[in-house]
Amino acid sequence: MTGSAAIEDILKRMGATIELDDDLRLDLEKTIRQNKGRFAADSLWNDLKKSPKVGKACRDKEDEMREEHADDADMPEFSQLAAVESFIEGEVKAVKSAQMANRKVKDLREALEKKDEEMEDVKTRSAEKDARIEKLLDTIKFMSANEKGDWGDVVAHE
Repeated sequence: MTGSAAIEDILKRMGATIELDDDLRLDLEKTIRQNKGRFAADSLWNDLKKSPKVGKACRDKEDEMREEHADDADMPEFSQLAAVESFIEGEVKAVKSAQMANRKVKDLREALEKKDEEMEDVKTRSAEKDARIEKLLDTIKFMSANEKGDWGDVVAHE
């Protein structure tokens, strides 16, 4: 018969999470429940866990689900499908958020472009108005000089 220390050592070398009882000895039942299905070497799940892009998320989700089940037997045990569904759900939410943000950015850019066009129109109209005002001021100065009898160098004889 193999002692619990040897079993614990074997499980650790296999990468299992070891669960201890209140006396800090190997709790084999809880350890097996927490690590159930973890050691299938050719599984897609294990390939995902090795992936540089999603590996950490897979390992974290698996540990979280196993820990919840180990602490509360009423919680469903780890399921690769549940973990993948959770990732997909998170990704769907992220994609929807990104799409909404992209639409908002597009709308804001279009609004900014419209405001820029309106600003250019206002500048053009303002420049035209300034030119008309200058012309009117010149006309007023000319008319004002004529009404005063200021005819330039003309000498008036009495």
